[in-house]
Amino acid sequence: MAIQAISNTSGVHIYTCLSTDTKPIADANSTLIETDTRTVWKQNTGAPTTWVNSTGSTFITTSTMVDGSAGNVLTYSGTITWTGTTAPSGSLTQQYWYHQIGKTVFFEISLRYATAGAACTQISLTLPSGMPAPLEWGGNGAANEKLYNGFGYVDSALTGIGPATRVVMGVNSTDTGYIISAVVASLAPRVVNLNIIYRTA
Repeated sequence: MAIQAISNTSGVHIYTCLSTDTKPIADANSTLIETDTRTVWKQNTGAPTTWVNSTGSTFITTSTMVDGSAGNVLTYSGTITWTGTTAPSGSLTQQYWYHQIGKTVFFEISLRYATAGAACTQISLTLPSGMPAPLEWGGNGAANEKLYNGFGYVDSALTGIGPATRVVMGVNSTDTGYIISAVVASLAPRVVNLNIIYRTA
């Protein structure tokens, strides 16, 4: 039985014994020949390399996890464009957060105005600066082209179920950035909550 040693990059070896299993080995006549004892060890430190018969290789890979908001919401400072008669106004609470795991990004933005607008049918927001750029997949990526679907609501009421809302992330009209747009039936908007899940290159 080959001896396996596990080492980490610091050269410090810390192990925990998980189990020891002893099994009898017999010949064809059921005569006991010897016992084979195997011990399972767990390494307690960082990214290990396994060495078997003097040959080394790393054997653990992990996903990269980035919390863009460091556990807190961030203040949105991008461009907000309303389509309709009167955009909502007054004091505005505008916050967002995002979380990245590997190449998948989860993004959510929340807007709350003091004064509702009138007869609005669409809102468009620029993707916050510093966020991971979306993968322009499927042959898309030219000006105004759609990239990812989302979900959420645009509503006049602070309570209750939000009205039907279509949400999409796409390329802006000058092909220089990305926008998130939501379309609803004509209403007097006061609150917005939009979510997008997208991939990076």
